[in-house]
Amino acid sequence: MKLYSHPVSPFARKARIIAHELELKLEIIDVQARNDENLRRMNPSSRSLSWCWTTFSLFDSPVICEYLNHTGGGKFFPGMNIWKHNSGRWKALGLQALGDGVADAAVAWRYE
Repeated sequence: MKLYSHPVSPFARKARIIAHELELKLEIIDVQARNDENLRRMNPSSRSLSWCWTTFSLFDSPVICEYLNHTGGGKFFPGMNIWKHNSGRWKALGLQALGDGVADAAVAWRYE
């Protein structure tokens, strides 16, 4: 598994933490999102975080983190339960979105 990211990206850090905690092996490839044509071909949004497998690529940190969690059998995100509607899944997704919002603001502040 290859993770294309910028070394200081908070979004990539989130994926690296999940992979580390679940003992998943990732090949980290540092890229400059604005200048890397290979990344643009894999990731149409041209953001610095993209995950590539041999047959497909995923982009956007929530999707990558969900996939890593699922692949590694993790418990970072509660599963859906048809018998119990309040399974914690929506809270986990809301907290992830809040974290991404804070990271977006930090990245924007850094560029200013």
